[in-house]
Amino acid sequence: MDELSTNERISRMFQHKEADRVPIVENSWPATVERWRREGMGEQSPREFFGLDNVVQFGIDNSPRYPEQVKEETEEYRIKTTKWGMTVKNWKHKGSTPENVSLEEFRDVVELVKDLGRF
Repeated sequence: MDELSTNERISRMFQHKEADRVPIVENSWPATVERWRREGMGEQSPREFFGLDNVVQFGIDNSPRYPEQVKEETEEYRIKTTKWGMTVKNWKHKGSTPENVSLEEFRDVVELVKDLGRF
């Protein structure tokens, strides 16, 4: 079978028909892409380099839409409030999920969870 386009491959998947391969989609952290570039990927996109399928993803914003504000920024990280009302720390050159630095705002909930763990 010849190589299929993303559209053909995904259409066949939804029709339960054979395709050249399973569709492959990846969302890479920026720090991971930086590392891949240092290790030889060059300036290509991960999609081009790894031969991933070209898809567009979108989501619905169901947040309370609190104002977002940068509270602190250094060369290494950025601390900001989110549209969910949380204060998070994002590392600029490390791949990880945002660190929640607003747990003190949820002290009562944290204590309740700790208490529930004792039973």
